[in-house]
Order: sequence, then structure tokens, then C-alpha cells
Amino acid sequence: MEKCSNCGAENPVGAELCQQCGVEIMAIAQTTPEIDLFGATMVDMEAPELEETIPTASLTLKSGRFSGRVYPLKKNQTLGREKCEIILRDSHMSRQHANIKYLDGKFLLIDLGSANHTFVNDEMVQAPRTLQDGDVISMGNTDLLFNLDEAE
Repeated sequence: MEKCSNCGAENPVGAELCQQCGVEIMAIAQTTPEIDLFGATMVDMEAPELEETIPTASLTLKSGRFSGRVYPLKKNQTLGREKCEIILRDSHMSRQHANIKYLDGKFLLIDLGSANHTFVNDEMVQAPRTLQDGDVISMGNTDLLFNLDEAE
């Protein structure tokens, strides 16, 4: 079992997302042993991470006075009203309300235990949800349109 660094829940070895909170479980770094020429020490070096290219995707604000504002998406970002990569001023939204991450060729939406929940196309998000082009994400009183450019 692997322990989630976010909520402390035990998860099966090899799980990518925590079954309790949906946050990505940090994989144990693969290491490559290196022995010096004199055989006196062993040093563990982390294997280099390969940078994954992600498709162009964005969120378009569909409500409020900033309707039409576009937020380009990266590999991993948190949405909420404070201390997030995408800050949305909505008093009905939690400080860190939801997370969108690109994993295994898909954009996933994860509710972070928000008080007023997260919805996609009027369905409550209770587990990590794969986003499709045209999905409407609702958080608090805010609606966002998920745009995915699949041409790349």
C-alpha cells in the first residue's frame, strides 16, 4: 500500500490517483545506482523525467463580468478563489475548489472536497472525470467551457 501525501489514505501500490481525495500519488522515484571507481560509496540518482507534450486546451469563462476570458491549461492546475493557478472570484467557490491535470492522454477534473461541489454538464463530480471538448464545468456560481484543440 502507498500512502497519499495529501490526505494520508492508503492506496494500492501502482495507483495513479488517490481513491480518497483524487490527488496524484507521487510515484517512488526510479533510481539508478552509481558506484565510484574506488567502490567506496553508492549514490542513488533519480531517473530523468520525460516531458510529455500536451494538446492545446483552455477554459472559457461563461458567466460573470469577465465572461469570455480564456484560461490556457497546463499539465496540472488548481482552480479556486485563493492560492491557485486559476483564481476565480466567486464567494460560493472553495479556496482550492478543483484540479485539472493532464494524465495518460486525458484531461481529468478532480473535485478537491469543495463545499458546493463541482459539476460537469450538470452532473456532480464524485471521482476524477475525463473532460471532453465542449463540457461545461460549474463551480459555485461560475460556469467554464472546456475547449480541446484535437488537431495537434
